[in-house]
Amino acid sequence: MTDLDRYVVIKLTSGEEVLGTLVREDDYEIKIQFPMLVKKVARSMGGYPVESIVLGAYSHFCGDDEFTFSRHHIIVLKDMDPRYVDEYLRSVDDFIGAS
Repeated sequence: MTDLDRYVVIKLTSGEEVLGTLVREDDYEIKIQFPMLVKKVARSMGGYPVESIVLGAYSHFCGDDEFTFSRHHIIVLKDMDPRYVDEYLRSVDDFIGAS
C-alpha cells in the first residue's frame, strides 16, 4: 500500500457492493482496479445458521483488471475503512495467485 492508493467501496444500483483501488474518477465515470464483490454466504455454526461475508472477484473471465463504472449506476462511493484494506488486499492476492 502506498500513500497514493485510494481504496473505495461502491454500492451499485443493482445492489452489488464492490471494493476496489481507485484509478480515476470524473463527473461521468469511476475506474477501479481489482474490483472485489462482497458476497454473503449462509453457513452453520454450532447448529445455528449464520451469515458470513466473503470477497470474490467481480469477474473471473476478463483479461483486464480495470473496470469502469458509470456514475449513473453508482448509489454510493466511499473510501474504504482502513481496518478492511488488508483483507481486501489478501483477497486480491488470492485471486491473482489462483489465475
